[in-house]
Amino acid sequence: MLILSAALMVLTIAIIIGQAQLQASQNLERLEQARAAVSDVANAATIVYSQGVGAQRKVFVKIQENVAAERVFIDGSMANIGLYIGGGISDVNAKADAAMVGELPDEPGGYWILVTAKQGCVAVGENTDAYECGG
Repeated sequence: MLILSAALMVLTIAIIIGQAQLQASQNLERLEQARAAVSDVANAATIVYSQGVGAQRKVFVKIQENVAAERVFIDGSMANIGLYIGGGISDVNAKADAAMVGELPDEPGGYWILVTAKQGCVAVGENTDAYECGG
C-alpha cells in the first residue's frame, strides 16, 4: 500500500509539472503570434509610408483567445496587443517609421487589416478612408 501511495504521488507531481510546461509553451506561442501581428502591421506601415500617399498593403493578423481588449491599440508609431498571461497582462508592441492612426481588432480571430499611406501618416484598419491624420 505504501508503494502504491508513493507511485500515485510521483504520478501526480509529474502531471502537475507537465501541465505547467504545456501552459508555458502555449503562452510563448500566443506571445509570438501577437509579436508577429504587431510587427507585420508596423512593417507594412513603414513600407507604404515610404511609397507615398495612396500606397496600400493588406496584412493578416491573428488575435489570440487570451487578448486583453483594453490593451489593443495604435498610438503614434506603435501598434500594441495585450494578452492575459500568468494572472497579468503582457503587452507586445512594435514601432513603425511613421505615425499611424486607426485600430486593430480586439476580438479573437483572424483578420485582414488594410494599411494605407495618407498625407502625414498611415491609416490602419478595416476602413482606412475613415481615418485622417492629425494636424
